[in-house]
Amino acid sequence: MIRFKQIQNTGVTVNPGETTKLHFKLECTVLALGQEVVVIGKKPLFDIEETASKRSISSAEIKAEAVESVRDILENQVGVVRTDNEIHIRGGRSQDSALLVDGISVQDPLSGTGFGLEISTDAIEEIEVITGGFKAEFGQAMSGLINIKTKEGSDRYRGSLSYKRDHFGSYNPSTPIIGTFSNRNRQSFNTDIAEVSLSGPEPLTQKILPALGINLPGNIRVFGSLFMNISDTYVRNSARQLVSSTFNDSTFAPRELNNWSGLLKLTWNFTPTMKLILSGNQSVAINQNTQSLQTNLEFVEPNPGYPYRFQNNLDNFNTFTHINKQLALAWTHTLSNQSFYEL
Repeated sequence: MIRFKQIQNTGVTVNPGETTKLHFKLECTVLALGQEVVVIGKKPLFDIEETASKRSISSAEIKAEAVESVRDILENQVGVVRTDNEIHIRGGRSQDSALLVDGISVQDPLSGTGFGLEISTDAIEEIEVITGGFKAEFGQAMSGLINIKTKEGSDRYRGSLSYKRDHFGSYNPSTPIIGTFSNRNRQSFNTDIAEVSLSGPEPLTQKILPALGINLPGNIRVFGSLFMNISDTYVRNSARQLVSSTFNDSTFAPRELNNWSGLLKLTWNFTPTMKLILSGNQSVAINQNTQSLQTNLEFVEPNPGYPYRFQNNLDNFNTFTHINKQLALAWTHTLSNQSFYEL
């Protein structure tokens, strides 16, 4: 048959908020049925049309790194420094940076501090770190901007499960660390990290309702993730279960550091140009870190947050509980190849 060659362009990454151009040179020729040309796309060394200084970290790059939190990812970027568990971009104060999740600010509106809403690294699709030259769509940031895009549901059911720990065999936190070799795990923080995620088509509208003769336009996809990070940190000589006044029991506080988070995201694609997203994210942190006071507008001297004065009597020290919730509804409508709007 006489027709144009079929060309498939692969390996192209489309970043949020950017325009990605693809160039095809079509050739008219005699083709056998099924013959095609495959072109492998290459990422340019730099974008000459980009005015901002930014770095995009994809989920594949995050998976290849030895990181457990957003802070771990950020401190590996150029121009970013992590000191006393705070993120400083280009020498600015920690409150000089803006933190957004799916385009919505998650900073404390009073104190200006961020990172209160913990997100599992397995739930991140991409992190965009802008260290200068902000566009007009971003504001309330002086030194840097961090924009986190979470994952959406897929066409097929997919899931992942990971479990990490730094202690094997017997563990005795009361054994002295210095001057003894009796404890086989004296270098352990008694840390357990677990992550689980599930992605795919939403079963109610994809299978159950069609079986009852009810069909909704488009398709709905779901993504969910759960994350747990519990550890005794440096307080190993008196590791025990904390007591949080926020909860009736201590199920969520078995150790000195207790971080939990969950994400549920529904994506409804009415048409290829109209999309509605409903997402809910919640995280709980229970610890005895004195830096937790900073979110309450109380001045705290810069320090690692370790309770030195109460290190031998932690039962009489404060226990801090942080619960952060985010509920977001987003609508995207693409009007043409060059215009769209978001609500």
